[in-house]
Amino acid sequence: IKVDNPPPLPSLNEDEGEHAAKYVFLRTVQYKDGEPYGIVNLHLASDIYERDPNAFLQRTALSVLAGWKDVDIRHAHQTVVIGSANPTTADFLRIALGTPTAECRCVAIDGKGVAIYVADITYRSEVIQLHIDLLANSRGPQRRSDRSRLPAETARPQNRSAGPRASRLRLLSS
Repeated sequence: IKVDNPPPLPSLNEDEGEHAAKYVFLRTVQYKDGEPYGIVNLHLASDIYERDPNAFLQRTALSVLAGWKDVDIRHAHQTVVIGSANPTTADFLRIALGTPTAECRCVAIDGKGVAIYVADITYRSEVIQLHIDLLANSRGPQRRSDRSRLPAETARPQNRSAGPRASRLRLLSS
């Protein structure tokens, strides 16, 4: 989707690394079975984008990055906030103005402390399911099946292997 005058740099919070020298801005609408379920506004470090621009235009950027073993991602996190559809979001996602949405912020920081991937993604509310194990960090006795669990700190789409993580963000549409 063409965006007139996109911001040249993403806004970064204190814990989201330093800016890259230059970014490429990409906006896409994600579809499943012909129905839109998410809008992605992505700032991708231009040196990363230039390695294979076609890959980033044909596949999700995070899956492209994950496939590159020579890219050193030291930290990545996702924050989810429940919001509501503004006029642009409602139009792209084909939902009513004010409909609940899940607003996700995903940041990947490389070994030099540079935010190489900064995405603000808005999902239709019905495609998101948040699962949080409230006892993941408890000191009480653990059941045998829970011994391999990791602390609740990550979110993953539903149809990918979530492994033994205690917290998952499930994208019901993908």
